[in-house]
Amino acid sequence: MKTVLYKTTRGWNIGDELILRGTINLIKATIGEHNAILYNCHPSINRQSLQRDDSVFGDYDPSIIDLAVIAGTPETFTQRMRTFYEIVNNNKIPLLILGAGDIDFTTVSEMANSAKLITVRQEDLIERYSAFFGRSVKCIPCPALFAANELSYGSNGRYLFVYDAEGGWQGIGEKNYATTDDCFDYFEKRVDFDVVCHRCDELPLAKKRFPKATVRYFYNVNDLIDFYGNYSFVISPRIHGCGLAASFGIPSLCTLVDDFRLGAVDGFLSFRPQDIKTINAETILKRSTELAIHRAKTEAAYIKLLSPLLV
Repeated sequence: MKTVLYKTTRGWNIGDELILRGTINLIKATIGEHNAILYNCHPSINRQSLQRDDSVFGDYDPSIIDLAVIAGTPETFTQRMRTFYEIVNNNKIPLLILGAGDIDFTTVSEMANSAKLITVRQEDLIERYSAFFGRSVKCIPCPALFAANELSYGSNGRYLFVYDAEGGWQGIGEKNYATTDDCFDYFEKRVDFDVVCHRCDELPLAKKRFPKATVRYFYNVNDLIDFYGNYSFVISPRIHGCGLAASFGIPSLCTLVDDFRLGAVDGFLSFRPQDIKTINAETILKRSTELAIHRAKTEAAYIKLLSPLLV
């Protein structure tokens, strides 16, 4: 059985963990069951100390690693990844970069030149990545589209509101928050809904905003994934909340209006705020059908790219 080393930021960035989950599912669809081991770029991990988590460090035996995969963007080209690239390059381990987003290139980025495949998740990144690495890159929807193992469109008609704070770390800012709140106002008078937070520091704020609603939070990303599958429609200012919904075939409304990552939402077939008055049971069901077809076509496109490199 093969062993694949995945880069992630476990316990720090939910979106990155959803991309990781989808990436593992794509690699599994290509090569079958395998051992997934992690190189964790969580900022609290000190790779010079003896305090470790259950992930790969510089003294790991590289002889068992058959493939290395960078899933997502955070920390990809920072100093925290230097050991990862040293393991990969010194041992000639095949490297893939999947679902890359907007990021600053650094001297560490040059260590990723050995990558056999680079995919980006929005069209406006193709030129930047191609220019830096001196090769063509592929634009294909973000691997978060495969975070769920299978389609599970909720038929109960309930909506899920994804709450995100205006300020603070990872806050969405005044303009996006105002638009998101307007979307919540529009639907909370019309539908049955629950609320979910992706970060625990949002929980007190969400309870104040929705004092009569059920507000949920999950520290375990697998529990969060399972929870999403219960709903028929998701309203989210978190891009990868839209991605997680899409992985189940559940349509979403992305409430962001000012964010450099908005191009990634196209890969999730999300509605936008200007579509709000067109959203109803009929259009949601139609979009769910479109998502199922889109997901299958995108998976086939990934496997077509990956198979010549891995099988």
